[in-house]
Amino acid sequence: MPNPPAPSPQRRLPVLRIAAVILAVGSLIAAWHFLPVAEWLLHFQRYVRAAGALGYVIYVLVYAACCVLFVPASILTLGAGALFGLAAGTAVVVIGATLGAIGSFALARGLMRKRIETMIGQSGRFQVLDRAIASEGSKIVFLIRL
Repeated sequence: MPNPPAPSPQRRLPVLRIAAVILAVGSLIAAWHFLPVAEWLLHFQRYVRAAGALGYVIYVLVYAACCVLFVPASILTLGAGALFGLAAGTAVVVIGATLGAIGSFALARGLMRKRIETMIGQSGRFQVLDRAIASEGSKIVFLIRL
């Protein structure tokens, strides 16, 4: 009796991606549950508050780093409002998010360019998006951000 054909690499890819997402989400949940994340956040808030004016700079840099490293910054956004007040917290978050976006863009255009070009070349969706951005850049970026 002949062996059944092995799944093609194209059919295995979605399964691997789903497994990777499940593993990543599971790891984040386990880390949140077993690591003292809340204690770390409180310690960071105390440190920033004690740093005075330098605390604003530290918070902006940490926020930007979280943006570049794909760490959800929603807790930091709320923390900025609690630490600095509405106006100053908003300014800190906007500056941090902008620096994070600039950092991500710089990485994508510099250090990670070859890898990203390879990803775009392998995905029809990215190719369509890339052509759309090239022709109608600001409109497409606005729509993507929505």
